[in-house]
Amino acid sequence: MVGIAALVVSIAAACTDSKEGINGECNAQGDNNQVVCNAILPRTYGAVKLSLYNIFRAFYTGAPQDLPRPPDYPDGEAQGHCDDWSGWFASTPGMYTVGASFELEIQAGTSDLVVIKDVRSKIFNRKSASSGTLIKCNYGGGSNAGVAVVVDTVEQRTTFSEFESDDTRVMPPGSITLGQGDAGFLGAQISISSKHGHLYEGQIIVEAIVNGEEKTITWGTRQSPFRWITDETGEFVGTNDDSTYDWHPQEKKWVKGFDPFSLP
Repeated sequence: MVGIAALVVSIAAACTDSKEGINGECNAQGDNNQVVCNAILPRTYGAVKLSLYNIFRAFYTGAPQDLPRPPDYPDGEAQGHCDDWSGWFASTPGMYTVGASFELEIQAGTSDLVVIKDVRSKIFNRKSASSGTLIKCNYGGGSNAGVAVVVDTVEQRTTFSEFESDDTRVMPPGSITLGQGDAGFLGAQISISSKHGHLYEGQIIVEAIVNGEEKTITWGTRQSPFRWITDETGEFVGTNDDSTYDWHPQEKKWVKGFDPFSLP
């Protein structure tokens, strides 16, 4: 009886030998086969993304006649074009977003672990607000994220809670965690609470750990800061949208009390 020496390898791997009798799963049958396999690691999906979100209005520190020309937008976006202008807001001196927030998109697979361990602000400049011009560029409703994060620049404290929950925690030491059996997607909305009647220039900072690797995600720099105004009473940004301005996509000019629903 002739003995048969056989080497059988059966793992989820990629095979680098293409000899006859060796298949793509690195299973070898026959005599004197040499198989070199590279194990395929599970694919990771862990990721964190920060973006400006839920912009409705902006405050310009100059008079209406001094408003700079904004980027054009299609007629079909007359009811909501703040996203189209987010870059223009950021690059235009004297332009401050009103009540703007950020969206933090967190993604994790079953083998991932994503932790948001801190969200904070760094203030570069703060000054008292004075008269200006209010711009409105979104006429629809907002949306609610899974987690609400509030960065208080006065108290220098960050709190967070799940949507429609009264359980509020301080970050840090509290953290937002996704992964390891709780895979999927989670959205967090970051709001900024600041001193009434002031104009701010600063930066938003998110400290995260993605599969053991520390990551720092920022929005705004000293050269191009994130600018916002906090007005709790409407003293500066107004309480009546009839006094707001918007760019008319057909007439190519700023219009007071613009009605996007009147366009043909």
